[in-house]
Amino acid sequence: ASYVRGAAAALLKQRPPGRAFLESLHGPGPGQGGHLADSEMGASSCLPGDPDGAFLEPQSSAAAAAALAAALAATRRRRFQVRAALCRLPGVGPKVADCVALFALGQHDCVPVDVHVWRIATRDYEPALRRAKSLTPAVYEQVGDAFRSRFGHFAGWAHSLLFGAELAGPLRSRLPGALLADMDSF
Repeated sequence: ASYVRGAAAALLKQRPPGRAFLESLHGPGPGQGGHLADSEMGASSCLPGDPDGAFLEPQSSAAAAAALAAALAATRRRRFQVRAALCRLPGVGPKVADCVALFALGQHDCVPVDVHVWRIATRDYEPALRRAKSLTPAVYEQVGDAFRSRFGHFAGWAHSLLFGAELAGPLRSRLPGALLADMDSF
């Protein structure tokens, strides 16, 4: 918590980021060549990470696989670009950058990783990560990849739910039994 307060204080001393910087992270808004929300498009048939929001109509499963691979590669590049841009701000490291990207910039596949999330990933999804002695940049990315391989484009939101449930501890007893059963079976 003190780390976040320190980062916020450092940011407040800085000149607010300009529109160009913010658009470089998130892209222009709707009507300015940016993305439209699913509710504005109706049922969305565009792939996550498609920078143009173009609708894809592949002719074959091979074309669909190629389109998906290209979209996923673009999403990965975008995730790294956003993180790198945010990490240039004073006091911002990968976890804070991924939090900002997930909660404020619509980067739904960003997974902010700390020791709690690392523990969840090793226990539930990628036991091989237990061999790591510390949370290095490579391990950080592998933990995020473990969530992305399981939950896809919305890995960041799945991370948030699992993280909250993990930390709830004593509060779990206050949750309805049906919800607890759902969480445990998930």
